[in-house]
Amino acid sequence: VMRPLKLRIEGFGAYAELQEVSFDEVELFAITGQTGAGKSTLLDAITYALYKTTPRIGSVGLKELKHPSAENARVELTFSMGAQVWRVVRVVGKENQNRLEYLQDGDWKTHPASEKVRELDARLAEILGMDYETFTRAILLPQGQFDLFLRGSPKERRETLIKLYGLESLKAMRDRVSARLKNIGEESARLQGELDALSEAS
Repeated sequence: VMRPLKLRIEGFGAYAELQEVSFDEVELFAITGQTGAGKSTLLDAITYALYKTTPRIGSVGLKELKHPSAENARVELTFSMGAQVWRVVRVVGKENQNRLEYLQDGDWKTHPASEKVRELDARLAEILGMDYETFTRAILLPQGQFDLFLRGSPKERRETLIKLYGLESLKAMRDRVSARLKNIGEESARLQGELDALSEAS
């Protein structure tokens, strides 16, 4: 299960100056404040770090995330998956950056997938075990869409649960077995036809 440990944002949304939020010593927390204080911006920062998109803006026009007085919008999210600790860094503005790092023996190492944004994004989705749609339907529900999972069709809910519980590999295995059984059945029918044709041969 993905567990956020630390969020650092600067020049992002309502936060012009560097802000750091630590989650590593809490099990349950609430984000409170007046309207416009930047509560949703913190959730936007998490989804932006993980998936390079946000519920309110999407994956285009990300420069709108930048604070008017900042040259760059920077987000750093440190999280754990099991025993492994990861850190993803995203910067949008004059100096665009996308970097994935992992903690090894007390030092941060840059993951090779950081060389290409698409590879980094694909690697993150693989690490998390879910895509953006699943994440925002069942883990981090966008404001005003808290019942999206409940309102989804039975097929959509089923697909979401398959991704959440990591059952995609089992589904793929079932599909491969089904295809193999079909091929074997067709081959068996073909061979049986040949045997029937030879039944009266001397």
